[in-house]
Amino acid sequence: MTRRWQKTGEPFAHVLSVLALGFGSLAGCNDSGTRLPEAATFESVCVSAGICDEAPAPPEIVDVVCDGSVGTSCTRENLRATIEAVARFLGPRSGSRLRLWAMGSSVAETRVVGEVATPTLTERTRTRRTQLDRFVARTVTTLALAIEPSLARGGVHRSPIAESLTKIAFADGYGLPRRIIVVSHAREFSSLRDFACGKLPSETEFARALRKRGLLSAGSFAHIRTVFAFVTSAPVGALRCPVHMDRELRIRELWRTAITRAGASEVRFDSGVPVIVGERPSPSPNPSNDRRHAP
Repeated sequence: MTRRWQKTGEPFAHVLSVLALGFGSLAGCNDSGTRLPEAATFESVCVSAGICDEAPAPPEIVDVVCDGSVGTSCTRENLRATIEAVARFLGPRSGSRLRLWAMGSSVAETRVVGEVATPTLTERTRTRRTQLDRFVARTVTTLALAIEPSLARGGVHRSPIAESLTKIAFADGYGLPRRIIVVSHAREFSSLRDFACGKLPSETEFARALRKRGLLSAGSFAHIRTVFAFVTSAPVGALRCPVHMDRELRIRELWRTAITRAGASEVRFDSGVPVIVGERPSPSPNPSNDRRHAP
């Protein structure tokens, strides 16, 4: 009777010793002499030892917007790279949605061309990785085909970014955290303003023009993270107007101020594939391990 209890208890005792050693070695000071947070240290050791699984990441909605105007940065290659990055981020977040929008020459032509929902992945690490890779590949192929008619049309010179963003912000968020990723040169070219070659407005003038048309209104971007991807300082449009760094910085600041005033929690500009960082969930007990080590 006693011997059987000892055998059954050996794996659990081993687990406790691993946790004790790991926690003891990590719960101290780092190289800079700063004491490590005990909770974070325990979580990392628990996950590393296989006792805990990372809690499922919360679902999100990501709206990817392709500005297909002439000279834009939303090329097929850049868009596919963006979709792949977003799909890989959303893949482990069951219940998430990726919507792809084609920006037209007017707000009426800006529309959703494709939408993908994330599946529930298995808990097995190797199988999970394979499922994620398949989901990413399938998503890239599906949405690339969906956007092709818009990209093939070409010849669109207008870039109504403010109007399009306002329309997208009011789309159904299903009560989930949202991100809007705009693959664009960030140069508004419409009856609102000409950021490509025209005189840039002051922040006050731009805010007044937006308010007059009911665009990017207060609260419309509440808690939405916004990223402009593949933003470069290369000349765009038929006139190929030169862009100087001070002008580029002013354009970004105009957008950052306007969208932040609309309630966005983040407004960022990336020169390449958007960097997507989510909240790190706390690990939860692994029920399979609990059953395995139960006496």
